[in-house]
Amino acid sequence: MIRFKSASTTMLPNEVGKSLIPRNGALLDLPLDIFLEILKIVHPLDLLHLSRTSKTLRAFLLNRNRAEFIWRASFELIEDSPPKCPPYASQVSWIRLLVEEVCHACFAGLEHDYSSNPIWWEFGARFCEKCCVTQFVQKLPQELTGSYTKKPGRTAARWVGVFPCVSGCYFAKDIDLFMEKYTVSDNLRRAALIQDRRNRTTELTDYARICRPWMERIVKARIDKRKELKGARRAAIQTKFHEAGWPPSLTNSQDWHKHHLVNNIRPLTDREWNKIGPRLIDHFKDCMKNTVMSNRFRALAQAFPTANLDKLTQHLAFAPRIVDIALLPDVRAVLEGDLKVEITVEDLKAALESKLPDLLASWSSNFETQLRTHTRAALDLPLDSAADPFEYALAYFVCEKKCCKGHFTGKRNPCRAPRGWHVWQSESSSYEDRAAMSFSCNPFTVKDMFGLEPGLTVLSDVIKCYGKDPKTATCAEMDAAPGKLACMRCVMTRNQPKGWRDAVEHSLMFHSSLKPWWKVEVETN
Repeated sequence: MIRFKSASTTMLPNEVGKSLIPRNGALLDLPLDIFLEILKIVHPLDLLHLSRTSKTLRAFLLNRNRAEFIWRASFELIEDSPPKCPPYASQVSWIRLLVEEVCHACFAGLEHDYSSNPIWWEFGARFCEKCCVTQFVQKLPQELTGSYTKKPGRTAARWVGVFPCVSGCYFAKDIDLFMEKYTVSDNLRRAALIQDRRNRTTELTDYARICRPWMERIVKARIDKRKELKGARRAAIQTKFHEAGWPPSLTNSQDWHKHHLVNNIRPLTDREWNKIGPRLIDHFKDCMKNTVMSNRFRALAQAFPTANLDKLTQHLAFAPRIVDIALLPDVRAVLEGDLKVEITVEDLKAALESKLPDLLASWSSNFETQLRTHTRAALDLPLDSAADPFEYALAYFVCEKKCCKGHFTGKRNPCRAPRGWHVWQSESSSYEDRAAMSFSCNPFTVKDMFGLEPGLTVLSDVIKCYGKDPKTATCAEMDAAPGKLACMRCVMTRNQPKGWRDAVEHSLMFHSSLKPWWKVEVETN
C-alpha cells in the first residue's frame, strides 16, 4: 500500500482569502483556511474519492485555477518521489494514473499480482485483462499502411515511431483520433500531422522510461511487504500448531502453506484462530500424514532390509515383500500411531522384531490358501472337492514378470522381479496408496502375482495328445504316461521340449504368435 510522507508546510497563496467554495454541508461550513489546510495533507487517492462525493466539491477540486495548489501539495505525499506531472497531462489525471488502481475503460477495480508494472505509461492508462482485448490493436489500419501486406507483423517505414507500441500493441484510441484528422487531402497537412504525432510519441516514450523505474520500485516494495505479512501470518499459525503439540520438525514443512487461510496478508488474531483453527489443523494433519507416513515407511525398510527378510522367509512357500509387511494389521497399527510422535528405526525393531516371524508365516499360509481357491475356480473344479488343485496338470503358474513359472511343488522361490511403478494420485489419502507409493510397487495379490497358463490351451492340447482328460489329469498321471513329447513345428531344430512340463515355457519362448503343433512319440520294440 502506498505510504505517506510528512505533510508539506507550504503556505496558502494570497488569493485564498476569497470565498472559493459555496457553503452547503457540515464539512464545507469549516473556516476556509482550515478546510484548505486539511485538503493539502489528504492523500491524493482520498482527494479523488472526496471529489466524487458532491457536485460542489467536484467543481472545486477539479478546477485547475483554484485547486491546483492543493493537488501539488497532496502530490508530495505519494510514496518514493513519483515522477512529476508531464506537460501533456493535467495534475489530476496524472495523480489518478499513479494512485487509483482501476481500469480506465470499465472502471472495475484491479487486483494486480504486482509481478509486473501495472501501468501502460505510453497510453496513460490502466486496463483490466478483459478491456485489453478491446483497447489495443496489433497492427495499423490498411488505410494508413496501404497495400504493404507482404510481411504480416511489419509496418511501413513511414509509420514506424508514429504511434506508441508496447509489446506489439497499439492504443486503438490514439489511432482513431489520428484517423479523424488524417482524412484531409492536402499532402503537406498530412505530413505535418504525421510529424506532430511522431513528436508526441517520442515525448511519451521518453517520459515512460523515466516513470517505469519508479513503478518498479513500488512493485518490489509491495512484493516484499506482502511476503513479510504472509511470513508473519504463517509464523503465527505455526506457533498455534506448536501449542497444539506438533513438533517443529513437522511444522517447518512447506506443504500446509498453500492453503488460502494461511497464504494471505491479514494478521492473525485470536478471534480469527478460534474460527479457522479446527479447519487448519485438519488440513495440517492431512498434509503431515503424507510426510510422516513416508518417513515411517522408510524407517521400516531400514529396520528390516531385504537380506534380513530373506533369512526369515527362506522356509516359507511364499515370501511377502516389504510392502506386504507394511499392510499387516499388527505392523499397520504401529505405523499409524500418533502422528505427533517420531518413530525411529530402533523403535520399529523393538516393536516388531519378535513377532515378525509368526506374522510372515501367517501371511504365507493365508496367501497359499487364497492361491488354492483361485486355482480351483480357474480350473472350474468343484468347490467341495477334496482334491488338491495344485496336483492337477493344468495348474501351471506364471508370474507377471515370467520369473516364477512351473507347477507348484510345495515351495516357490520368492519373486524378486522388479515391479511396475505405482501411479499414486496426490489427492488420495489411503494407507494402501501411501505404502505403494513409498515402496514403488503394489502389494502381492493372487490374480496379479500368479496367473494360470494363458488361455489354458497349451497344456490342454498336450494332455489330449497323451490321451488324458485335461479336466481330471494330474501331474502324477502325466509323469507316468509313456511317450515322448515333440513339437512338430520345431522338428528340424534343437528347440524341442524335454517333457510335457516344458510345453508352456517352450510355447512362450518360440511360439508367441503361432500355435505349436504337438505329437507324442511312443517307443516300440
